[in-house]
Amino acid sequence: MYKFFDSVIQSSFALPGLIEIESVTADLKVGLVDEYESRSHGSWHAVRYIPAAGLVVYFSDTPDESCNPRIRISSNEGADFFIDGFRILCRITNSCDEGTLTRLLLQQVIPRVLSHSGKLVWHASAVELGDGRTIAFLGESGSGKSTLATALQLQGGELLADDVLSLSVRNNRAVVAAGHSGLWLRESSLQLLRLGSQELSYFDKGINQLFFASAVSNSCCSRALDEIYILKQATAGSCASAEELAGIQQLTVLMKHAMPLVPLEGLAAAKQLSEMAAIATAIPRIKTLQIHRKGNSLNDACSVIMAGD
Repeated sequence: MYKFFDSVIQSSFALPGLIEIESVTADLKVGLVDEYESRSHGSWHAVRYIPAAGLVVYFSDTPDESCNPRIRISSNEGADFFIDGFRILCRITNSCDEGTLTRLLLQQVIPRVLSHSGKLVWHASAVELGDGRTIAFLGESGSGKSTLATALQLQGGELLADDVLSLSVRNNRAVVAAGHSGLWLRESSLQLLRLGSQELSYFDKGINQLFFASAVSNSCCSRALDEIYILKQATAGSCASAEELAGIQQLTVLMKHAMPLVPLEGLAAAKQLSEMAAIATAIPRIKTLQIHRKGNSLNDACSVIMAGD
């Protein structure tokens, strides 16, 4: 059994990066199949393309036993994921190794499935700074979330979550729940962070020049969130700078960077919008952070964040 956000995942194979826990019941079960189960699942219809993640989401015209649509998520990296109620059945080809399967499950599939079940999930990384503040970074793929989180960790911060996290409201505060305790970095990020041979010992080489670091904090504990930074690409040569957002801007950026499986409609969409508005209200500060991934901009960004200006 594993912990993911505040859910319990049962898997028939190991999921490195998730914290193992003891539990009698599971919220979601994950397994491998050679072929999708023999009973008829009808025809598959594409309902959403997610180009940045290389995913296509399909719905079947034959519902499951609970009258919910059967869902299939296909990756261009050689894997299909069939969501049948509270099960994820993984079918992989020879081109999809264990590292790729783990990354797809932890970064894309499980977060989107839990989002579809009602959790609020974002593309984001989170760090607890040395002064006790907990901050999160939202941004597009490749915007520097993981790189900036690692830079702050190397300066004494505690990495809480990389790439995916869930937020909820408790006692009028937004609370961070991490998805996994791992960290993925591209080789270019390692070069930008100027990690030497000692630091490299913490990294294991993975697929597509990605690096997985298992030496991160225990993310079982939820933390109250103090700030969110929305990462924006700055012009070359400019210094990092932050600007606070207010009002509808806060809700707009939260909606933009959420991780739905498919866009919701009707009452479900209204409920999600209301919950996001409550979270926006419960976060003390939401700011944009202009950052350029070259030169001294990364150090400038760390200084701006540490100063809290």
